[in-house]
Amino acid sequence: MATVTEQVRAYGWEHAVGTLISDLRYAARRLRAAPGFTAIAVLTLAIGIGSTTAIFSAVNPILVHPCRIRKPTGS
Repeated sequence: MATVTEQVRAYGWEHAVGTLISDLRYAARRLRAAPGFTAIAVLTLAIGIGSTTAIFSAVNPILVHPCRIRKPTGS
């Protein structure tokens, strides 16, 4: 009877949240254990996110929203 209850609870959102929290705790422990790797990973993510944002900010007005020039009327 207890195994059926455990199987039913395993499909609930509470189990997913509990698994997520335990995974985040494990990741934090592993990152604290290797500070060099953590620094390189954070630096790589920061450079990647920053460069993507800069390129998007430059390309978006040019390609996605070009200048709105009205067609000349009456000539």
